Amino acid sequence: MSMTLELTAATARTKKRQQTFMIAAVHVPKGDFGSHVSFSDSDVLGLDSLKRTGNCSLEIVEKNVTLDLHYGFGFYLQTFKSLRVDDKDMSASIRIGDNSVRVHYTVHNIGQQGGRCSVTLHDLGYDRLANVDFHTSRPEFDGLDLEDFFAQQVIPFLESKIDKRAVELGLERFICRQHRLEISEHMPMLHQSVFEEIFPSQL
Repeated sequence: MSMTLELTAATARTKKRQQTFMIAAVHVPKGDFGSHVSFSDSDVLGLDSLKRTGNCSLEIVEKNVTLDLHYGFGFYLQTFKSLRVDDKDMSASIRIGDNSVRVHYTVHNIGQQGGRCSVTLHDLGYDRLANVDFHTSRPEFDGLDLEDFFAQQVIPFLESKIDKRAVELGLERFICRQHRLEISEHMPMLHQSVFEEIFPSQL
């Protein structure tokens, strides 16, 4: 099976799993986007709209398999019952039209006898959070352009919160159970591990 077909099958399996277990949204009790913006009682919608957002590659060198994947959501909306910006409270919503996460990792000794299977996570982060549509109950903030704020402050802040070691161990736990490389089989668990780190403690 070609790489494109495998990744298409993998995405389809993840979507089916999300639909089966109703993983279309997560509730986020509280959080923040840095020192000036905090929120409580928020919902993230659109987790069932997973899609590829860039070129994906697979490289096999001896017993090692390296994947470089780019995924995002066709529909990503976060609503806030309470959002505080510099001590001003409001209800609000953010829709991120162009979002992408990069997952780059290597599986060592997969399906091999006599070698310990392990995973090295090279990169897990946001390619971009752009085309941000912001609406709020406060007219002075409604429709505010947040492109620079997300690029310069939100992305670095969110990436600093990701526990990459936890993701690495999670990938290793799921992938290394496979006796052969079947991307479409282990990809749903990969996606789940990524979701759990992007939205910690909600999934």
